[in-house]
Amino acid sequence: MINSESLALLPWWNLHFSILPNHRGATPLQHSMITGTGVGISIFELDQGLDTGPIIVQEPMTFSESETAGTSLMRFTEHGTALLLKAMEQGKQPVPQVGEASYAHKFSREDAHLSTIEPADLLVRKVRAFNPEPMAWVSVDSAPLRILEAAVLQGDHLAATKPGQLMKLETGEVVISAGDRNFMELSTVQPAGKKPMTAAAWWNGLKAGAQLD
Repeated sequence: MINSESLALLPWWNLHFSILPNHRGATPLQHSMITGTGVGISIFELDQGLDTGPIIVQEPMTFSESETAGTSLMRFTEHGTALLLKAMEQGKQPVPQVGEASYAHKFSREDAHLSTIEPADLLVRKVRAFNPEPMAWVSVDSAPLRILEAAVLQGDHLAATKPGQLMKLETGEVVISAGDRNFMELSTVQPAGKKPMTAAAWWNGLKAGAQLD
């Protein structure tokens, strides 16, 4: 935070990766990716509050289905920098923030522990949002397994399963059943103490009967 004396000297502008007042705080991009709300860039004038200052300019953005928080951060930064320079050239005047505020707390490792009772699409959004940190994970036979890449696999054509079942389908996909009877298909994983690998390679080295804790 900048002290009041410094704020009084001249306007301070800041680049924030959400459509404020959505997701004020430390991790707006990750929260936007998980919730699908407030996705965009805000340039605003600093005041003594937490991301509460008046807006200079805002621009909605979207995420591609393959983007992680890490890859999208680079793209948002490049676009936001160009937007900031353009706003400076145009001499835009700030206007108050409008709408209900939400807050983007910093995620812990425990926040990244996936709960398989949630829908598959939410689990996959969390995998993307927690990459590169704190990295989504599950526990398999009491050992942590990081999930670096995953996708939604519709379960309509498959036998109904309860959430949290780890299996390899006849078509070859390694999946975890989710709370909406769809599946989170694992693409790239990282067992404890090992390098990232394909889910298929990990499965081949897994002992028979292994399951999520």
